[in-house]
Parts: sequence; structure tokens; C-alpha cells
Amino acid sequence: MLEQLSIKNYALIEDLHINFDEGFNVLTGETGAGKSIIVGALGLILGERASTNIIRKGAESCSIRATFDIAKNKPLLLLLKQQGISLDDTTLLLCREISPAGKNRCLVNDQVITLGMLESIGNCLVDLHGQHEHQSLLQAKEQLNILDDFGGLLEQRKEIEEMYTSLRQLEVELEELNHHEQERDHFLDLYNFQVKEIKDAHLEPGEEEKLAQDINLLANAEKIAHLVNDAYQWLYEEEGSSLSKLEKIKQNMISLQTIDQNIKATTDIVNESMVNLQEVNSTLREYKDKIIFDPVKLDSLIERKEQINRLKSKYGATIKDILTYQDKLTKEIEKLSTAEESRAGLAKAIDQARGKVMEKAKKLSLARQKTASKLELETSQELKDLGLPKIKLKISLVPEQDTQGAPQLTSTGLEKAEFLISPNVGEDLQPLAKIASGGEMSRIMLGLKSVLAHTDKIPTLIFDEIDTGIGGSMAEIVGKKIKALAGRHQVVCITHWPQIAGFAANHLHVSKEVSHDRTYTRIQHLAAEERVKELARMLGGETLTDISMKHAKELLRNK
Repeated sequence: MLEQLSIKNYALIEDLHINFDEGFNVLTGETGAGKSIIVGALGLILGERASTNIIRKGAESCSIRATFDIAKNKPLLLLLKQQGISLDDTTLLLCREISPAGKNRCLVNDQVITLGMLESIGNCLVDLHGQHEHQSLLQAKEQLNILDDFGGLLEQRKEIEEMYTSLRQLEVELEELNHHEQERDHFLDLYNFQVKEIKDAHLEPGEEEKLAQDINLLANAEKIAHLVNDAYQWLYEEEGSSLSKLEKIKQNMISLQTIDQNIKATTDIVNESMVNLQEVNSTLREYKDKIIFDPVKLDSLIERKEQINRLKSKYGATIKDILTYQDKLTKEIEKLSTAEESRAGLAKAIDQARGKVMEKAKKLSLARQKTASKLELETSQELKDLGLPKIKLKISLVPEQDTQGAPQLTSTGLEKAEFLISPNVGEDLQPLAKIASGGEMSRIMLGLKSVLAHTDKIPTLIFDEIDTGIGGSMAEIVGKKIKALAGRHQVVCITHWPQIAGFAANHLHVSKEVSHDRTYTRIQHLAAEERVKELARMLGGETLTDISMKHAKELLRNK
């Protein structure tokens, strides 16, 4: 529901704040006061196109802000969630700023969004009927949704959508299989060669690390032997070796201990050092015996490393990646080898799936035909009530076609819906969107909305110039229709007829004034007595009489 609209520097409006209520809101005032300008500003906040000449003379930019209560608007709440737009509560604040250069800045709850996203949000909030483009009933893509919703066919359509999605997945699989078949032999030869090359290498996980270590040892065997031999000589073999000197130290410590037992702990350390160095000596001797000078083996290991590097450059960054790629190729070979069998199975599954979804789609088509006839009949009666008995509404179910013109199944069934109108007897039916906008169009929309009131998901409806070309008795009928519609929707209506305005629950008066050589649009919420005077003005002109005042009070009393 629209709660508040704020407009700055838009056309005649310098700064205007309007509060709206639930139910039926009406805007009245003299011609040219700015009523339709207000509706135009609301269209901008809903994503309609804008021209820079709308900016008030002398202003740097214009801005429109609108506050909505969206607690019950499930389609919009879902859309916001899908777009990652967070809400602290159920209040939605839309803002749009337009610069003289034509740049737009759009925000929802202080989060920047695109103009396209603003339009998508607006489509869930408001329907504008009159000289505006923001009308869901004029959007071809929405007309099928409206028809299916009216007929309670959305569950059937959802089932078809799910079945169609499964069918398309099977068709894509078959398309991919057929594509591979064209080059199947080539890929089989290539994949088999690659698998053989990898298998023949007998790769082992972790092999690279061991290979690097072995190459390092063999490449440095001479240096290792020299280092180990020197250490062994210094420790044991050469004259004055570390062990022989430590043995002399040990003997001295033992002699010293016979004199002073306090030195025993130090003697034990020397003994322990002797044991440790003897162990080092034994280890060095064994290590020295294992050192191998083998240039042939080194060449073999280097060649193996180069082989692995070649495979890595072709199949993966590591041996693990190469082996993973081998598994992938093996599966692909198996898939290609059994392609004919898979193709036959997929073709059979597709035929079965298509048969089932076509059966459901044909049933939906029959249901749509009945629903279209019912909607046409009920809308025609509404249009008669609204003084448009000669207008003919036809809902055309147009078969979906592919690029060659052949019938085509889609996720929504076998056809699309198009709302057609013949404004006068003898005139051809034409799309609803091509009917001239204005009062007649607004009444057509009012008739459709009255029929669709129980299923229409858009909470706020706005009717501009709905009273063009009608008389007082018809104005009262229109007022009653709008009041009934306001039982399920919030309605905002611009009218010059007191018979319509009298049905409203919230009456807003729009006026303009000139101050310091500038024109300003003003708006006032009318209390009871002020409202009587406004209705009396609408009935009899600027000069209020006892008769017009009495008539105005009767209008309100009878509503």
C-alpha cells in the first residue's frame, strides 16, 4: 500500500508531501492545478521513462520519494529476497533523483539499484491507468499470467513448467551426445592415446618428491662422500682423532675421581659423550658404505623427471591432477563407446516426457479457452455497466511458434494470451496496448480490474481521467465500482465528478497559486466541512449556493 509520496522540483511542484490511506483516495481540483502531474511523478518512482524538461526551472535536480507498506505483498518480498535487498521491517522506501543531464539515481531503502530493477519493483506495487505506461494489463507477458490466475490455472501451469524443464534437460543431453557423435571416432582415438600415454608412465602419487630426493643424492654423491669421509677421519681414524683425545680425557677424569668424588657427575658426562660419538662413528661408517657413484642411474632418474614434466605440461599441474584427468578420460571413453545405446535411451525418454507434458498442455489449453470466454463475458457486462456497451473484448489464445512457424511447446504451455479490444461496432480488434489512453481506457481497465479483483496481486490501483466523456449518472456507477474495488485494493483516483469523489474515504484537494512570479502546486487533505465545500464547487462552480451545499451533503450522506 502506498503510504506517502514526496515530490521536489518536478514541473509545477516545488516541494509536496502527500499522505494516502487504505481504500478509496480521490484527488480533485481545477484543470491544470497539477493532479495529473502528481500521478506522473508517481509513475517516475515506479520506473517510467523521464525527460529532463520535467525538472522545475532553476532547480539542480528533481527527486521523488514514495513509502509503501509491503507486509502482505508476497510477490514483492520474494523479488527483494532474490535480489539481495534487505529490509529491517515491512516498510519500503523508493527514491529517484533525475539530473539535468538525464542521469538517474535510484534507491530502495538507501540501497542503490538500477532503473530496470526499480521498474520491476514498481510492477509489484502499483498499476497506473490513464496516460501512463505503467499498466500491467498492457504488458503482453502479463496477460497470460492474468488469465491463468483468474481461472485458477497456475498450479496446472507450474506442473507443466516443471515437466518442461525436465524435458529440456533431456533434450540438451541428446544434443550434446549428437554433437559428440559427429567427432566420436576422433575423440575416441585422442582419448585412448592420452589414457595409454598416462598409463604407460606408471605414475605414483608422491613419486615426484622421492624422485627429487634421489636425484639430489646421486648428483651430489661425490660431495657427500668427501664430507662423510672427512668427518669419519676426524672422529676416529686419523692420529689425534676426536675419539682418541676424548679417551685420554676420560682416563684423566677417572683418576681425578679417585681423589675427589665430587667430579663423578662430570666424569659421567664424558662417558656419555664417548658413547654418543662412538654411535656417530658407527653411523658414518655405514652411511659411507652406502654412497653410490652411479651416473647411469642418475641419467635414468633425470629422464624420468623429464617424462613426468612432459605429462604435467599436457594433462595437469601435479601427478594427482594427471591421474584425475585419466579417470575423466576413461569415463568419457565409456560414454562415447556406449553413445548409440545412450542415444536410443534418451530419445525414448524424450518421447515419453514430451507426450506427458503435451497431454497436460492440451488440457491447460482447453481450460484457458473456457477461462477466456468467462473473462470476456464478465468483463463485457462490467463495461456495459460503465457505459461502454459497444466495446468488445476478445482474449486471443495465440499458438506459440518456432522460427519456422511450426507449433512450439514452451514452459507456459502451447499458447500465449493477447487481450484485444474493438472500441466501436465495425472496428477491427486490436491489442489493448494500442487503444488510445484516457478516460475510455481507464474505464476499460476499471471493468477488467473489477472482474479480476479477487485474483489481482497488485495492491494499489491509480485511475487518471477515468471520467472523461461520461455523464453524472454514469459517474455515480463508476464511483460505486471504484468503491467496491477499494474493498480489496488501495485506489487513487483523479476526477472532476463529485458523484465519483463522494465515494472516497480520503479526499485530497489539489490547487495552484502564483507567488513572486512563480507557480506552485499545493495539496490539502479535506476534513468533513471542507469536503462538502469542494463537492459543492464541483457541482455548481466557484459560487457556492445553498442548493449546491445541500446536494454535496446528500452525496456524502448517501455513500
